[in-house]
Amino acid sequence: MSTRRESSSLQNFKLESIPDDNMSDEKTMESQDVKPQKHRPSSSKSVSSDTGSFPWQTDPLYSLDLGREGEELNILSSNTWSEEDNEEVMGSTANEELKDEGGLIERPFWANKTEYLLAQVGFSVGLSTIWRFPYLCFHNGGGTFLIIYILLLFSVGLPLLLMEMGAGQRIRQSSIGVWKIFSPWFGGVGYSSFMVCIIVGSYYSMLMSWNMFYLVQSFQSPLPWTTCPSLGNSSDLDPECTKTRSTTYFWYRKILKISDEIEIGGVPVLHLSVTLFVTWSIICISMIKGLRSTGKVLYASVLLPYFFLFCLFVRGLLLEGAFFGLKSLLTAQVSALYSVEVWRRAGNQLFFSLCPGFGIFTAISSYIPRSNNCISDAHTVMEGPGVAFVILTDLISVSYGPNFWAVIIFLLLVTLGMSSMVGIMQSLIASLQDMFLSLRKCTHLLTVGICVSMFLGSLVFAKPSGCYYVNLLDDYWLPLPLFCIVILENVAVAWIYGAKRFLSDLTVMLGRPVSRVYHWLCCFVSPAVLLILFVTTLINFRVRSITYLAWNSSISNEIIEKYPHWVSVLLIILITMTILPISIYFLHTLIQVVVPVTMIHRKDKVVFKTEATKCSQKPPPQPQERPGPKEINTVDG
Repeated sequence: MSTRRESSSLQNFKLESIPDDNMSDEKTMESQDVKPQKHRPSSSKSVSSDTGSFPWQTDPLYSLDLGREGEELNILSSNTWSEEDNEEVMGSTANEELKDEGGLIERPFWANKTEYLLAQVGFSVGLSTIWRFPYLCFHNGGGTFLIIYILLLFSVGLPLLLMEMGAGQRIRQSSIGVWKIFSPWFGGVGYSSFMVCIIVGSYYSMLMSWNMFYLVQSFQSPLPWTTCPSLGNSSDLDPECTKTRSTTYFWYRKILKISDEIEIGGVPVLHLSVTLFVTWSIICISMIKGLRSTGKVLYASVLLPYFFLFCLFVRGLLLEGAFFGLKSLLTAQVSALYSVEVWRRAGNQLFFSLCPGFGIFTAISSYIPRSNNCISDAHTVMEGPGVAFVILTDLISVSYGPNFWAVIIFLLLVTLGMSSMVGIMQSLIASLQDMFLSLRKCTHLLTVGICVSMFLGSLVFAKPSGCYYVNLLDDYWLPLPLFCIVILENVAVAWIYGAKRFLSDLTVMLGRPVSRVYHWLCCFVSPAVLLILFVTTLINFRVRSITYLAWNSSISNEIIEKYPHWVSVLLIILITMTILPISIYFLHTLIQVVVPVTMIHRKDKVVFKTEATKCSQKPPPQPQERPGPKEINTVDG
């Protein structure tokens, strides 16, 4: 059973008097030589798996420390980890075993450090890095945007990665269990991360499906998006295609079969549904055997993109005007350095690139031994994913061998999406297996069940209007829940659990001191920057109407449309549903704390009422000063 005290300094109570039975219980506790037991964070009776009660209700070491008159009652001690606890935990074996009804259950480990790093890096380098970063860099100050991004990367991204990776490695649980232990008040953060993974995984798989369909079409010669199609058996070209570019027409009318408005629904597009099914089948097969199969897939899904990028880099340098394009892209604009909007976009891109708050770094780190150096791993994950993709500003279509380069590019995008989906799925699987330990025995069925459920939920994005919903979620829904999650994570680690205590844990785990720079980053720099970015994002949503890029078939062109009012209501509902677990769990914790204390106060009053009744049966005493609780207990004893 876990013997850790939950960390918080939010609830302190003072009791004017204490019943005799509670005093006797306290003496009994003091007379016993109770030492902290070996920490088993995955135990079936631990905080993460006990959804009905908290440790201070079932474990003697979590019982209320009832003092005498004038003493403080601190229900949630801030001393979550003691040095003795650290020594015992670090002396424990790596393979922790859990007792369950069916016998012993082991928490698996990555086969080696390489697979672990590939999982972390693969998730942090996603599709958004490809199509967001070059565009934002070019339109927001060029080299200035790059400087701002790197500054935010080390002031905000590094401490957030360190907190999530260190927490998962230290507690060896998914985000749901980790944040309950760091602060039960913010225990709902893990559930919000779980919901974010479900929604993002649903529409992210649709992005993979689009790339996969393009990949299949890349084997045709000539490439189908280079020319306009003809009408039936005639030689006349499609008039809708002739009014625009053939690549634009192919995207909207052949790939998406898009509707002119978001209100127009329809059934899922057949070829998109098929590619979506193939996508989820590949994900399921890759992860069906747990970490054993996942680690092997990561070698291909993470390393291949870098090989493809190197090929594209070399090819790009050989094109005419390549150096002029790089110079235009990276030229710094000093005025952008003072633009709040540029800083806001750089901050949002940081979250789209690294994706903190998903609970994925925490889940992946929970399968690595505690002695692993998570600080160097955090630096490794951050090293230049955005910078490496700056040169990829557009698809290479004007070159020799277009089919070859098309296959390379879309295979690059598919493998990047695959590595990100592996991280999302690993977070979902780890969370469910930590909540329900019996699911660890049937990883195959759990993986298939999640993939089937996610495939069915993703079909909504395969409809003709599905692209509009993808843009809605990616542009307007995702930033706010992520900001709420990472801000609370930062507060839980730096201010409730304590940054010094957290860095002390890392020192014990790593066997060497940790720089105090991380203390300042976690306590002051990162929270301040996150709050500023959160406020500016709220203001941006408030002053600007939400719009989307729609296809108008009558003029064969893209137009900017405002989302209807019901979409705004839907967006508010989705944001509320995502962060609602945080409020619910906070109230649940508050009830768990207040109700026992209220009962103690009521019982206390009854005791003194009884004492007053006994005294009233005696002769009236001489006027004197009323004795305190200690004197009353001495006389009655």
